Amino acid sequence: MARIRTIKPDFFRHEGLQDLERDNPGSYVMLAFAGLWTLCDKAGRFEWKPRTIKLDVLPFLDFDMGKTLALLERFTYVRRYEVDGKTYGVIPSFEEHQRISGKEAQEPPKYPEPVEFITPDEEGSSGEATGKQLRSQEGKGREEEREREGKRNGLATPAAPPRPLPAERVTSKTEPIWRAYSDAYRQAYGADPVRNAKVNGQLANIVDRIGAEDAPAVAAWFVQHRKRWYVEKGHSVECLQKDCEQLRTEWATGRRSTSTAAIQADRTQTTADVFGELYAEAVAAQEKTHATG
Repeated sequence: MARIRTIKPDFFRHEGLQDLERDNPGSYVMLAFAGLWTLCDKAGRFEWKPRTIKLDVLPFLDFDMGKTLALLERFTYVRRYEVDGKTYGVIPSFEEHQRISGKEAQEPPKYPEPVEFITPDEEGSSGEATGKQLRSQEGKGREEEREREGKRNGLATPAAPPRPLPAERVTSKTEPIWRAYSDAYRQAYGADPVRNAKVNGQLANIVDRIGAEDAPAVAAWFVQHRKRWYVEKGHSVECLQKDCEQLRTEWATGRRSTSTAAIQADRTQTTADVFGELYAEAVAAQEKTHATG
C-alpha cells in the first residue's frame, strides 16, 4: 500500500538528479525516484518489481521502468539486494529525508533488511536475473536440499558463517581508491572519512567511469582541490563521483578549471588588448613626429 511522503524544495535543485534527468530524456528519473518513496516501508525498502512499480508510478507514460531503476541503481540512489530468493531495493538516503510518524512508526519494517547488495553488473537493466544469478540460486537450492537430507538422516549440518554487512565489505575493485582517498582525507582533516554501503557504491561507480588505474590518484588529488563547493561539502565522495571525469582531466593536465581562473584569464586578456592598442598609438605618433621633423 502506498503511503504519503514529504518532498523537500531542495529535491528540485539536486544537481546529480538533474544531470541524470537531462542525460536520459524520457526516463522520468526524478518523478520515478520520488514515486518510489511512496512504495517504501519505514526503512526505505521496497520490492524490486519493475512492472509492478510501473503500475503504481507513472502508469500512463510510455517508458521502461526497469531501465529507470537501473539508472538510479548505477548512481547509487537506490541499492538492490536479495533475501530468500526475492529481490528488494532500498533508498540509502530515505531515513535522512522522511519523518515516519503515527502507526507506521510503531510497526516493524515491512521488508527484510539487506545482508548483501547485488552489484549492477550482475543483472540486466530490466531487473531480470542473469545466468550468473540463476546459477547462484540453484546452488542455494542444492545446499538447502543437502541440509534437509542431513536432518532426515539425523546428521547435524553446521551453520554457515554470517555474511558481512554491506558497510563492512571490502572489494578489490574499490580498495585502492578508498585507500588513496582516506589517506589524503586524514592528512587534510585529521580524521577518518565515513565509509558505508552508499560510499562503496559511489567508489565503484567512479572506478567504472574513469578507470581503476587513474582513480586512486584522482581521488587523492581531489581532496586538495580548493573549489568552494568541494570545501563546503568536506570533499565528500559524492562530490568526487559527480565530477570525476572533469577532475580526472584537471588532474591529468595539472590545472584546476575554476570560474575564478576563467574570470582572471578574461581580465588578463582584456588588459593585454588595451595595452596593445595604446602601444600601437604611441608608435604611430612617434613615427609621425619623425616624418614631419
